Amino acid sequence: MADTRVLDTNVLIVASAADECSLFDENATPVQEKEYRDKVLAWVHAFEKDAERHVVLDWDWHMCTEYSKKLTEQDYGWLVMMRKRDHDQVDWVGIEVDDNGHALLPDELSAAVSDLEDRKMVAAVLAAKADEHVCKL
Repeated sequence: MADTRVLDTNVLIVASAADECSLFDENATPVQEKEYRDKVLAWVHAFEKDAERHVVLDWDWHMCTEYSKKLTEQDYGWLVMMRKRDHDQVDWVGIEVDDNGHALLPDELSAAVSDLEDRKMVAAVLAAKADEHVCKL
């Protein structure tokens, strides 16, 4: 069984900022230290190259819509997601969202996940685990 991951938008932002070919501004990330951005980039490079490591995305494209709020189609993080899709290295899941596009979570998790946009990521992990994938965020 593949090793699956839900990648938070910030991981893709930091990797994009560290990538030499990306136009993403390295100063526009939540990580200011170059050494940490480089570590994130190295992890994403390894993730991208390993066919046994899958990304989790949702059928209705809610997560990619979230990614596209911060990344362009030219940014490295976005390109990694599309390469995983193109190489059939995606575990697709269904997530439910409210009228505002925020993922629905069990009550005990709703209280714990205060960032409404991050709920999509948590919901995707739960859906992947429900589909019997080994998944991490």
